[in-house]
Amino acid sequence: MKTLQQALLISGFFITLHCAGQDSLEFIPSRNLDLSENKTVVLVFPAAIASVDRGSAQVLARKAAGASNVLQIRAARAGFAPTNLNVITSDGALYPFDLRYNPSPLHLAFRISPVSGPGPIPVARLDHPSPGPVRLKEGAGMVHGKPGRVSGISDQRDRMRARLLGIYIRDEVLYFQMELSNQSPVPFDPVAPAFLVRDRRRPKRTAIQDGQVELLGIYGLSPVVRSGIRDTLVCALGKFTVTRDRYLSITFLESGGGRGLEMRVPGRKILNCEPLEGSPPGHRMD
Repeated sequence: MKTLQQALLISGFFITLHCAGQDSLEFIPSRNLDLSENKTVVLVFPAAIASVDRGSAQVLARKAAGASNVLQIRAARAGFAPTNLNVITSDGALYPFDLRYNPSPLHLAFRISPVSGPGPIPVARLDHPSPGPVRLKEGAGMVHGKPGRVSGISDQRDRMRARLLGIYIRDEVLYFQMELSNQSPVPFDPVAPAFLVRDRRRPKRTAIQDGQVELLGIYGLSPVVRSGIRDTLVCALGKFTVTRDRYLSITFLESGGGRGLEMRVPGRKILNCEPLEGSPPGHRMD
């Protein structure tokens, strides 16, 4: 009798565990996307993209240059088998997608909002989470008014000038302090600067050779730099380094115009970045 009671207790225990395990599984709904091989679909997320996982190599995906929250995807070939895509953003939200081939997708651009439709599930715990927008803005504000301490990094042409003033680090985020000035009578309408790691040895550059650096935010960039004006701006980027055979290219282009500026930053300048208040010691390497 005692053995039977023990057996019933053990059976009940495992039944309880089984039910509890079922209750702990929560279904995360996926969104449907149609892709073709000759049209790019753009997804705009409410936070910076931290991770992208494709279910198949027949789907191409990349973050848009200069925008950490924009993903560009398309099919690598026609008629690919249905697959999936999982995107995790810097706030820990998970966005799953079901992908299928369609030679003529009806829609090509989507703004992914957590308040409309199936919302994201903030279940991902990032190993190195990016600081939130408030923390980034605070760091940029600390950098904006600092006197320049970096020399020798600039570009000047068409009576326009771009100059790197300083590089700082906080919370594993690099802050690039820059100055953009216009000495021409024609106003300059800048677009967001592009940050690319390029190879010194190959003058002919390709998308494979150029490595895009994640841009977390831009602060102080005026929509128009008028004649005789100097504007200071700060760009926040995810932590990175550059090898000796490569350099960081910072490019300013004119919206709808032909003017452009490029600054080339060697890796040693980045390694000599200055820690901001509130950063752990040991970042600077002289």
